[in-house]
Amino acid sequence: MNELRKSEHSLGWPLMVAANHADASHFVFPSGLRPRFLLPVDKSVAKVGLEFFLSPLKRLALNYQAFTARLSAATRSSKLVETGNMKEIKEMLSEPGLQTVVALGTPGPYTKHTVLLLSQALIPLAIAKVGTTRAAAALIANEADWLTNLAAEGGLSTTIPRLIASRQTGETYTLVQSLSGGKQLSYAFTGMHLTFLSSLQGHEERGSAFTASEMRRQMERRMTGLEMKLSQEWRRRAKRAIHELDKRLGGERLPTVVAHRDFVPWNIHLSGSGLFVFDWEYASHGYLPLYDLFHFLLMPVALKRNISQNRLRKLIRETVTIGLQLNSGKQKTLAADAQLLAYLTDLCLFYLESNDGDDTDDIVVQRYAHSIDVLLEDH
Repeated sequence: MNELRKSEHSLGWPLMVAANHADASHFVFPSGLRPRFLLPVDKSVAKVGLEFFLSPLKRLALNYQAFTARLSAATRSSKLVETGNMKEIKEMLSEPGLQTVVALGTPGPYTKHTVLLLSQALIPLAIAKVGTTRAAAALIANEADWLTNLAAEGGLSTTIPRLIASRQTGETYTLVQSLSGGKQLSYAFTGMHLTFLSSLQGHEERGSAFTASEMRRQMERRMTGLEMKLSQEWRRRAKRAIHELDKRLGGERLPTVVAHRDFVPWNIHLSGSGLFVFDWEYASHGYLPLYDLFHFLLMPVALKRNISQNRLRKLIRETVTIGLQLNSGKQKTLAADAQLLAYLTDLCLFYLESNDGDDTDDIVVQRYAHSIDVLLEDH
């Protein structure tokens, strides 16, 4: 990849390319340590885009950064214009004059860009996801498959985005989907969440040994690919965790189910018809039944602070109490502490894969690693 292409990629390639001031349709916002958004030069459109993507508190913080960034020559020179790829996305909606706001993905093998498509009246119409690497394209293609399959089976069709269009061009995969039109729920787990998970898990419930599950297969695949990249400490930790899981869950006839695998409050809205769950890129069959519950309850905590041993024990009790209310809840809550170990290990291996084995800069991996060690020492 030449230097121009590298620059294009970092600034939203293949959706945008560098432009002179007169031709520019967008600018980079902010221009600090890492660009976050590609905003239209029309300030009214840019404001709507930021309000869509950011919470009020994050909006205030980012606006302050933007104020200081505007003083730099870098921001003034970082002007962009839409490419033919962006125009093709607009054509998927058959709406003339659409405005676009782009949220840039985190750099790495799973980099993707999210495009908000607005009408001429600045009404949000749809979201497009664009995978810019082979790994990211595979995730977005997986989301398209799950949206298609779940909508066809009914039951969950009103609780998930509607797939409007999808296409693959080379290594780039683009998906356009509907918006929820709702608002984010609180961080509390409610009866609506329970009903949703029961319905989702009802699409596949298989009684099989953990060692034969899709979850175990993916852990093994990632471990094989990462073994020579991991630190000695992480290599030891992951091998010990997988060995413990095979020993403790190998003989259990636990149901394996469909898991969303990113079931967290910020991926859930309350719409007019009830719960609305989006971001299905990581969804998979063949996962342990408490996976989504653990993720919902623990991830918000891990992003804020370290997880104590008492917090882990409380989490297991809370998860079992909720899990017993699922269909076949008694079977699904078996070996809950081992299911927690499996969840933590699986998620860390996924994050480590996305970071090419580097565990030094990811706060979730660091905090989950401590929790894995606590659970291993308990046995």
